[in-house]
Amino acid sequence: MKKRKDVRALVTAALIEQLAVGTKPWSKSWSISGTGLPKRHTGDLYHGINRLLLMMLGYSNPYFMTFNQAAILSGMKKDDSGNWVREDGQGVRAGEKSPAHVVYAAPKTVRDYDSDAPDAKKDIFFWRQSSVFNASQIDGLPDRYYPAAIEIDANKTLEHHTAADALVKAMEDEAPIEYQGDSAFYAPSRDTIRCPVPQAFESMDAFYATLLHEGVHRTGHKSRLDRKHDYSEKTGRAREELVAEIGAAMLCCAIGLSDEPREDHASYIHSWIQLLENDNNAIFSAAKQADSAMAYMLDQANQFHGHVIAA
Repeated sequence: MKKRKDVRALVTAALIEQLAVGTKPWSKSWSISGTGLPKRHTGDLYHGINRLLLMMLGYSNPYFMTFNQAAILSGMKKDDSGNWVREDGQGVRAGEKSPAHVVYAAPKTVRDYDSDAPDAKKDIFFWRQSSVFNASQIDGLPDRYYPAAIEIDANKTLEHHTAADALVKAMEDEAPIEYQGDSAFYAPSRDTIRCPVPQAFESMDAFYATLLHEGVHRTGHKSRLDRKHDYSEKTGRAREELVAEIGAAMLCCAIGLSDEPREDHASYIHSWIQLLENDNNAIFSAAKQADSAMAYMLDQANQFHGHVIAA
């Protein structure tokens, strides 16, 4: 019997490999076209671990799909044997390799031994993988799958960002933000964020990214998403920092900001590697919690300060 691959272990090992060389695999420092959040062929957004995995690839085109989905959307036909026949300008280009797998929980029906009924059944779930391609690797798709790229002005002056300002304003509406000092942190006991003034940062993007990082921390408060991380324990701090790092990266990606590296991120690398080595589920849990934090913050901004972007 063929041994089932542990998908969580494979994903975790790939992340550890990048962290080991000092790279935050979920972070990038450039803006991309439209929403940078990865999308399915239907236009629906990916969530959780799949959002994180596809963000890490750095494609400017947000659309991903399987080979069969690409074949159908590009107008390919099947021959009498049921094989796809590629014409020029159709489907995944010859030689292109799938850059990633999306993961999903596949159900399997088994006997329910916890039930007194002799024929009782229940579904259990296994993690599975499916290969996907980015739309930039595919020819012949409808025009909507090829959004126009942003023209980057290398000489532009960074200014206030409308969507980021709406997020910050929503954060300020909920609880105080103290703009002072030379370090940024969230104090759970006072439900307060402290952050240096914008002028202390190298760029406005760095200011926003730092503030959003602390904002993700604040979503874990018991009055909001109530994340049960023990700040007094090393593993608990590592888990919470992982959520904040990924959540801030997702927010920056969603609204088109560069995710500037924080000065203190290197100090967490070792803790994250230890956490992931000891728990294959940690990155899946962190991505899910980061996803929820992002959705919460965007909902607050959309609700009280006009539409920012869909979560």
